[in-house]
Amino acid sequence: MLTAGATQGSAGVGAAARGGEARPPALSLLQDLSGPFDPGHLESDSDTLDDLGLSQVVDGLTKGREDWDLRPLFLTRATSVATVRYRQAVFRDLENEQVADAMVGFCRSMTGYRELLGRIARRRHAPQQGAWFLEAAEVYCSALRELACQLETLELDSAGLLGWRDFLLGLTTSTQFSDLAREAASIREQLDRVQYLVEVVGARVTVRRFMGEADYGEELRAMFARFQQGEARSHLFQLRVPPALSVVEERVLDLVARLFPEPFAEVQRFWSVHRGFADPTVLAVERELQFYLSYREFIEPLRRARLEFCYPHVETDARSERVLGGFDLGLAVRLAQRGQQVVTNDFELAGEERLLIVSGPNQGGKTTLARSFGQLHHLAGLGCPVPGREASLLLCDELLTHFDREERLEDLRGRLEDDLARVEEILGRATARSVVILNETFGSASLEDGRRLGEAVVERLIDRGVLGVYVTFIEELSSLSPATVSMVSQVDPGDPALRTFRVVRQQADGLAYAMALAERHGLTYSQLKRS
Repeated sequence: MLTAGATQGSAGVGAAARGGEARPPALSLLQDLSGPFDPGHLESDSDTLDDLGLSQVVDGLTKGREDWDLRPLFLTRATSVATVRYRQAVFRDLENEQVADAMVGFCRSMTGYRELLGRIARRRHAPQQGAWFLEAAEVYCSALRELACQLETLELDSAGLLGWRDFLLGLTTSTQFSDLAREAASIREQLDRVQYLVEVVGARVTVRRFMGEADYGEELRAMFARFQQGEARSHLFQLRVPPALSVVEERVLDLVARLFPEPFAEVQRFWSVHRGFADPTVLAVERELQFYLSYREFIEPLRRARLEFCYPHVETDARSERVLGGFDLGLAVRLAQRGQQVVTNDFELAGEERLLIVSGPNQGGKTTLARSFGQLHHLAGLGCPVPGREASLLLCDELLTHFDREERLEDLRGRLEDDLARVEEILGRATARSVVILNETFGSASLEDGRRLGEAVVERLIDRGVLGVYVTFIEELSSLSPATVSMVSQVDPGDPALRTFRVVRQQADGLAYAMALAERHGLTYSQLKRS
């Protein structure tokens, strides 16, 4: 029926409080506002998102939730370990189905509230707008009271949700909130007492007060009751009530408002006085809950498929990394939808080790490993559960990628020149806290040029202390330094043409470049067998 001010925006952040003066949120589920402010790091490089397969993941996470503008939240990594742990604790609380159900129910009610707001913005009929505003206030008050009541009985551990519970208890018992709810209920009672008759004679419609006239429907039911033999099958059905009145219905409502001016005047006064009644903290937290619930919903099918997620241990100065059972999130979603198995992989960097040098036959899972490596660091920076049964990761300041691409017509540089320019930019930005992922870089160069360029890049990355992955067919890079670790994509021992998509830590066997050349010229065993 009514809504809380049609100008409050989709996410509610910065919404006007009573009197139209903006107030900042009192708390956040994304970071502890009582501590140092964490500005996050906006990952605005669309090429990096595409390289890692994160663009499709974010599209899936935000689908159906466009009103909350969640995309920036899934692109903004935290810069402090404290913020990551703060978010992980909220996710852990939401592992409790009762807690999650309470939050889902609250968000569903708030969606109804927003729908009512949207109706006000789309219509210009004051009695309808006033009625929607009143209903929005009722929905808002009911949603907050119900959630506060539910959270009082639930066990919570996270500072974020404990703060949210305390805030709700304080808000719903405040004088301002109680007055709003009581006033809305009083006006609703007045409207519920309005009774009128509509008489239609030809094209003439008359609206008048109900004066206790007989209900002919009841008289007809009483008359035919004597003929009833047992319970008859009901033919009643629910009429779908449209969200807005027709032109004729609007005119009838105008006439009703003229017959009963007092309650309708109260509705308009309520709308005028309480514009912007929704607390900005409530609207901000609602948006943040959508962030948590959308990720939880996104990974639930994978959990049902027995894929594991964990809360990674993160450090800003991590000198080692370890992941067990990691996998590419976007690929896993597609495979799970088709009922196909998802292959998981492990990796570890310890001591002096800084770079995974990944080689092996094409289409063997090398690029997938590189993508999952980057995804793990991005998701860990969001505070989300990450794919894998165990993970210890660097909370990086930069996530930099270079994946081989076809030449673009609008780019006047050659492919090798473009590779050199992009890698030089990466090296200029990388620090000891950065994660760098290079996939088939310098693939257009000759073997000797590729080796020399690769060695120079690897040496500079090691000098910077960068953590990362370098996917290449030049296997000599894997033994360049104690900081490099060789990983090789595996094939079926019984049939070398079959890939297992497993990538394991082992010394390169010297076949990667030969296989790359053979595949390029159609001379592999499987290619010759098909010809």
